Amino acid sequence: MKKLFLILNIIILVSLLGCGTTPVNPTYLSGKDLVPNQALTLIGPDTGIYPDITVLSDGDNKYTDFLITGDWNTFKWDVQDLPIQYAHEKFYLWATFLTKEAWGEPQYYVGKALGEICANGLGDPVITNQAIKAYQRVLDLFFHDLTLSVTGKIEKLNVLSFEAIVALGGNPKGVQMIIVDYTNKYVFKTSE
Repeated sequence: MKKLFLILNIIILVSLLGCGTTPVNPTYLSGKDLVPNQALTLIGPDTGIYPDITVLSDGDNKYTDFLITGDWNTFKWDVQDLPIQYAHEKFYLWATFLTKEAWGEPQYYVGKALGEICANGLGDPVITNQAIKAYQRVLDLFFHDLTLSVTGKIEKLNVLSFEAIVALGGNPKGVQMIIVDYTNKYVFKTSE
């Protein structure tokens, strides 16, 4: 409960910083400044898509030497809660985390970071396609994985990924969605 309260406070603070002002330039654990509004150049065709690990050899990735510890768990959410101007940082953080802990949550957040890069006007068709590939990988390999939203609700990553692919103009492969009502959406695997 204490962690949820902290996350909510961080979100409120970040929201307030983003209202009509430039956000304060945050720093990450090693003390280096984060730079907002950076374009992203992918170093490989599957960078950020499990099981690819090329993100670890990307010279722009500041997170390659981070160990996964209790501090990492808090830190990843601190970075995730940064405003959209830091989407490239979110991408590197989650793509690195995915190489160390392969499951649906980091893969989903890789896609989300790539989508934010596009929404921030720094993306291109390559980045959009990579976001769709990240979400599709959740549907293909991590279909039953869940995440906890900032409100404390358990979210199905297959539903979130399906909706994100459609929002990006893609067509989810091998699955279909059934919507019962606004809160009850289900994704089922189909034969291809």
